[in-house]
Amino acid sequence: MTDGLVLETVDAVLGVGDGFVVGGRIDKLIVAVHYDFGSRTVRTYALGPTFNGEWLWFYSRELNFVVARGRDYSRAIDLSNREIHRSRDSQNRPSIRAIRAFEMASNYFLPPPRLPFVDEGSPEPLKGGFVRLERSTGRLHLSRLSPSWPSFTPRADGRPMLKDCWIDYAQWRGNLLALVVAGPSQRTLLRLFRLGQPDDGEPVVAARELSPSSHEPSSMILSHDGRLIARRLGERQVEVRETAGVGQPIFTTVKGKSHTDPKVTLGRYGLIIHVGKHVSLIRWDGDKLTVTTVDEGSTWSEHDIVNFPLDRPAQRATPLPAILEYDPHRFVACARAELTAVVDVFGQVSLFDHKERLIAMFVAFRSQVAAWLPDGTRVGQVRVTRLSSTALRPGTAPS
Repeated sequence: MTDGLVLETVDAVLGVGDGFVVGGRIDKLIVAVHYDFGSRTVRTYALGPTFNGEWLWFYSRELNFVVARGRDYSRAIDLSNREIHRSRDSQNRPSIRAIRAFEMASNYFLPPPRLPFVDEGSPEPLKGGFVRLERSTGRLHLSRLSPSWPSFTPRADGRPMLKDCWIDYAQWRGNLLALVVAGPSQRTLLRLFRLGQPDDGEPVVAARELSPSSHEPSSMILSHDGRLIARRLGERQVEVRETAGVGQPIFTTVKGKSHTDPKVTLGRYGLIIHVGKHVSLIRWDGDKLTVTTVDEGSTWSEHDIVNFPLDRPAQRATPLPAILEYDPHRFVACARAELTAVVDVFGQVSLFDHKERLIAMFVAFRSQVAAWLPDGTRVGQVRVTRLSSTALRPGTAPS
């Protein structure tokens, strides 16, 4: 957020040394949001007006700088000391490191690892490397790269594998080239090539062929050294695999799961979350926060285990705490008793005290419950069967 407005237009997400940076626009303001894993903090940087132009986002691993490059202006953030630098500033000259970051960004046509691809007969980009495919022969030409790549014709079964094909997307990291290619009689494929080693006998080796895992060609990223490739699987997973060797996946995220419409009922000493046929009771009437779950198929109901009234259902008509009015699209239902419970579109339930201060957040998925407190205490996932009661204890990571 900046000045009470939420970042909704995202142009780039960059992995940085200690987390990631989201770059985008709020109204006519260009902003960067740094999520720092080490300090568990989020910081927003307002970088100035967008000037109604396109901005490209770069990251220098060596300098730990993020650069937003516009048509005539650039902005840089030194993530080491949180300073903002402007390429054209009549009052404050950028630091030497900032000047190096601006120069780094100006040397590319597209932010690395993206590599521009040029069709036959099209002009070359004015700066940075690029790849060109001769469709009639299937020969690839890579220009202005370091280390330099020779021109080569990749083959399969003795025939040029890229003849009559076209390039939809390209990335390059040092000795690895990744191309998303398609052809009139071929399905779209992700093809990886690497510079040959002395014992390979070939200047360039076809390293791997993968089927695209998403309809969006750009839903992949090469690691800084080209050893790994991360791909989005469908809409809810990411897979990481090695680009050399057997190439088996070495990491796959679990599918993101949430219920967008949990039914929440609040009472003085606890609340009930209905997720389909699963029911979770969260109560704070004792010295510990406890969760009791009634699974699908159980002969028990929440009324058998609650000895205090739960009679305040979360509704859209109930006024939200003033602190949440910044994003009415996210927070969709509210219940008020001694405490206030608010449900959002991600299925999360937030608890506030009478002064509208955040106390805790909960999320339930089937019979699993996780909790988070503003001081960083977090618990999850809680797995229970039939009817059981589990005290929430700090120190375990949420699901």
